[in-house]
Amino acid sequence: MYEWISLSNRSYFSWGKGIYSPEDIVKRAVAQGCPYVAMTDLDNWAGMVRFIKSAIEHNIIPVPGVELSLNGQTLLTVYPKNRNGLALLNTILTRKNNDPSWYWPEAFIDGWEGLILVVANQSLGDYLVTVSTRDLYWGMYWGKPYYQDLKWAQSKSLPVVALNEVAWKEEDYSFYRLIRSLATHSHIDRIATSHVWGCMAGQNALYNSFGSIPDAISNQRRIASSSIGESFLYDGYIFPSFNNMERKEEYQHLKALCMEGLRKRYPDMMDVALKRLEYELTIIRDKGFSGYFLVVQDIVNVAPRTCGRGSAASSLVSYCLGITHVDPIRNHLFFDRFLNYGRIDPPDIDVDFPWDERDRIFEHIFKKYKGRSAMVADHVTYADHLCFREPAKAMGMEEEEISQILRWRHRGELEKIPPYIMEAAQRLYGMPRHLGTHPGGVVITPDSLYRTTSLHRTGSDYPLLPWDKDSAEDAGLIKIDILGNRSLSVLRDAITLINDHEEEHLEWEKFQPYQDTEARQLIEEGQTLGIFYVESPATRQLLRKMREGSYDQLVIASSIIRPAANNYINEYVARRKGKAWQPFHPSLKETLKDTMGLMVYQEDVSRVAMAAAGFSGAEADQLRKVLSKKNKRLKLKHYKESFYLGGYKQGLHKSDLDQLWKMILSFEGYSFCKAHSASYALISYRLAYIKARYERIFYLAVINNGGGYYNRQVYINALKRRGYQVLPPHINRSEVLYTLCEEGIIAGFSQIIGLTRDLIMKILEARSEAPFQDIGDFICRVQPSFGDMRLLIRSGTLDPISRAYTRPQLFWVYYHFKGNELNWDPPKAPSFIGDYDQSRKLRDEFDTLGVVLSTLPIQIYLPRVQKILSQDSYPSYIRSRDIDKYRDKQVTLAGAFVTRKWVRTKKKQDMSFVSFEDEDGIFETVFFPDSWSDYAYYFDDYSAFLISGEVKDELGALSVQVDHLIPISRMKVTT
Repeated sequence: MYEWISLSNRSYFSWGKGIYSPEDIVKRAVAQGCPYVAMTDLDNWAGMVRFIKSAIEHNIIPVPGVELSLNGQTLLTVYPKNRNGLALLNTILTRKNNDPSWYWPEAFIDGWEGLILVVANQSLGDYLVTVSTRDLYWGMYWGKPYYQDLKWAQSKSLPVVALNEVAWKEEDYSFYRLIRSLATHSHIDRIATSHVWGCMAGQNALYNSFGSIPDAISNQRRIASSSIGESFLYDGYIFPSFNNMERKEEYQHLKALCMEGLRKRYPDMMDVALKRLEYELTIIRDKGFSGYFLVVQDIVNVAPRTCGRGSAASSLVSYCLGITHVDPIRNHLFFDRFLNYGRIDPPDIDVDFPWDERDRIFEHIFKKYKGRSAMVADHVTYADHLCFREPAKAMGMEEEEISQILRWRHRGELEKIPPYIMEAAQRLYGMPRHLGTHPGGVVITPDSLYRTTSLHRTGSDYPLLPWDKDSAEDAGLIKIDILGNRSLSVLRDAITLINDHEEEHLEWEKFQPYQDTEARQLIEEGQTLGIFYVESPATRQLLRKMREGSYDQLVIASSIIRPAANNYINEYVARRKGKAWQPFHPSLKETLKDTMGLMVYQEDVSRVAMAAAGFSGAEADQLRKVLSKKNKRLKLKHYKESFYLGGYKQGLHKSDLDQLWKMILSFEGYSFCKAHSASYALISYRLAYIKARYERIFYLAVINNGGGYYNRQVYINALKRRGYQVLPPHINRSEVLYTLCEEGIIAGFSQIIGLTRDLIMKILEARSEAPFQDIGDFICRVQPSFGDMRLLIRSGTLDPISRAYTRPQLFWVYYHFKGNELNWDPPKAPSFIGDYDQSRKLRDEFDTLGVVLSTLPIQIYLPRVQKILSQDSYPSYIRSRDIDKYRDKQVTLAGAFVTRKWVRTKKKQDMSFVSFEDEDGIFETVFFPDSWSDYAYYFDDYSAFLISGEVKDELGALSVQVDHLIPISRMKVTT
C-alpha cells in the first residue's frame, strides 16, 4: 500500500475556513506517522512560521503551500521549491491581496520556475498547459467525482495527485459551522448541516477512493520532497544593511559616529567612557550588528525628540548615537543585559517618538527602504467578551440575552451561561479573527522582502507582514519598535511654551533635572497626575507609601509595580522604612544590594539564577525570556528543576530557594529592565520639573495631547481646582487647540465634536482679517452649514457675538440668511422664542464638547446628594481632602467615576480598585469580592455615586473599603 501524505490542510489562518492551529495540523500528522505534512491556507502565510517551527520541533518535514482563490473558489494550490520560486509566489500573493480585482492567473504567463502548481479548475488548467506542463499537476480531491477530471488530465498529459482538503474533522463540524457563520455574519441555521468537502477522511476511505490510481498517491511524495521545506525560513537572523555598505565599512562608520557622540556626552570623563565604548563596539562588530545600529540612528535623526527604551538604553553606543538619552554609566546600566556573546537572539531596539510625529517616521522608512521594509502584523484574536458575544449572536440571541451572558461572565457566574455558549467560547478564545497591525513594529531587510514573505497593506497604506512579532522573530527578521508616546509630545509642547512665555530656556538634550528638589517633592507626595509612567492610581499610592522621590527611587518604584509583585512592593516599602532584612545567601548580597534584597528588575532574574544556582549567562537569559512567553509551563518546569539543583550545590536551603523561585515567578507576564525604567523615569522627572514650576503650561500640554492615563476631563478638573479658569470655545479668541489666556486656558475649536476642519480653517482665515463683530458678520463671512452652525450655537461658541439673541434665536437668525448678502443686518427675533435653561445648556455643553468646562462634574450632583443624605442615615459625609482625619472610621463621599482596575484574588474571586473624583481631587477605593459582586454592574450604567465605607491606611496610602454604593447620576444612554 502506498504511503499517504497530507498535502492540503487549512489552519484557522484561513480566516473562517479552518478551525485548527498550525500546531494541531503537525501533531495530527505525527500521530499518523507521516514523514511530511503540508499546510495550505487561503491566500496568505499568516500561520506558516508557526507551522514550520512546530514541524521542526516534532521532527517532521514541513511542506509550505498556499491556496490561490478567485471569487471565493480555490483554483490553484502552490508549493514553492526554492527561494526564487517563493519570491515569485510572494509577488503574486501581494498583488492579489492588495488588488482584489486583479486576475492573478495572468501572472503565470511567463511560467512558474521554482514553483509546483496543483490546478483544480479545467479552465485555468487549459490556460496553464499552453504555457508549460513542468511542475504542473492536476489535483483530485477526495469527496468529489473525479472520473471526468482524470480523463481531462490524461488528455493533457498532466500527472495527477490525490488530495484530501482538511478544514475540519467530522466530530468538529458543528464548530466549523459556527466559524463559517461568524466569518459570513450569518445566522448559524443558514450554514449547511452536513458537508463532505473539507472533511478529514479516514485512511481506508482515502485508499479505497484512490487505490486504483497509484500515481495519484505516489506523486504526493514527489511534490513533498521537492518542496522548499524548512528552508522557507532563513537559517539565522536577517539584519538590515546601511546604505549598501559592507560590514567592515558599517563598523568603521559606526565607530566614527560613536566617537563624535562620546566627546559631546562625556567631555570630562573620556577615559572611563572610552573603555566601555570599545568593549561594546567589539561585541557589536563581532556579532555583525553595526548596520542595525546605523539604521536605527538614521530613523531617529528624522525626529530626534525621542525616548530610546528597553534594554537598548543600557548601551553606551545607543547613548552616543542619540538613540537613547539616559546615561548608562551614571545609572549603572549593564550592556550585557542588552547584548553579550552568549545571547542567541538579536538585540531589540525600541524607540518612542512623539505620537503626532510618528507618521513622518514611517514615511521616511518606507520611502528610503522601499521594498525592504514593512510593519509587523498583529493577529487579532477572539478575546474574552467576543468569545461569548459572537456565538450568542450567531445563534440568534437578542441583545438583552447577550448582555445578561456578559454580566454573568463578568461576575464569574459561569454556571448560569448556557453550556453550548460556554463550550463555543472556550474553543473560540485565542483563535485569530483577522490580520491587524502591531502598534509600531517595523522590519527592514537587506534585500527584497518578497524573498521572505508576501505583504499586505495597513489602514494607513503601509506595507504589512502577515506575521505577528513572535513569528517575525522566528523567521529571522529583526523588529524595530517605532512607538508613539503622548508624553513626549506633552514634553515637547511644554518646553516650547516655556521658552515662548517664560524667562527660563530649556533644551531637549541638556534638560536632565535628576537632582531637582521641587520635582522630587512632587513625586514624594504622589502629586503626579499627568506625569507619564507614574500617574496611575497604583503608582501614586506606592509613591505615597515610599515618601522618597529621588530619581533612583523612582526607577525602582516604576519597575517593582508589576501585576504579580504586590507582596514585594509592601516588603520593599517596609525595608526602606527600617525593617531589618538579610540576603537569602551571601552570593546575593551584592547582587540585590541596591534593591534591599528584593528582585525588582527583569535582569535580576538572570543575575539571581547565575549567583544562586550557577546558571550560565545564556541559561539565565533564557529563563528571563521564558517568563514572558505564553505556553511556558513545560519549559518553566525544566528551569525550576535546574534552579533547585544548582541552588543546593551553592549551599542554599529549600526554604530560601522556594522564596527565590516565588519571587522569580512574580516576573511572569510583563516586567521591566532597569534601563527601560530609567529611560521613562527621566521623562517623568522632566515633566515633574515642569509641573512643579509651570503648572498651567503643564496641564495645557497634557490636555492638548488628549490626556494621559486618564481622560481629558480629569486634567481640566485638576487645573480648575488650582484656581485657573478653563474657558469654553470663543469665536474670536479660540485657536485649533487649547491656548493660554489671561484667565487660565481657553478651549480650541477642535474640542467641538464633529466640527469640520475645513470650517475651523475658514474661521481662522476670516478672523485673521478682522474679529467677527456680530452674528450677521460671522454668517456673511464664513457661511457655515447648518450642521456646523448648530454645533457652534449649542456649544456656546457664538455667545460672545450673539448680542441680544438667545441661542434658540440664533437658529432663527440663521434660517433667515439668504446666502448671498455681503453686509447683512439680521432681523429682530420674535419674543416668543426664549432661551434654554441651565440644565439644557449644561447637557449641550457635554454633548458638543465631550467635557464639562463650566463646573466640576461632581458639583452637578451635589443637590441630589443632599436629598439622599436627608432621607436616610449614613456614616459621616466628608470631602476627600478630609479622608486622613478618618482613619479606621466609616465615611460617606460623593464621587464621579474616574477609572478602575479589575483583579482576581488567590481564591479566583473578582475584586476591583476604583478611583473617584470630588471637588478636592481623586480618591481611591477598594471593592473586595463581596461588594464587587453587588456593585460591579453599576459602572456599566452610571457615572457618579455616593460611596460609603471604612478608611484604611496602608503604609501611608489611604483608601476607602467600600461597603455601600448608591448611584446619583442618571442612567447612561447607550445607542
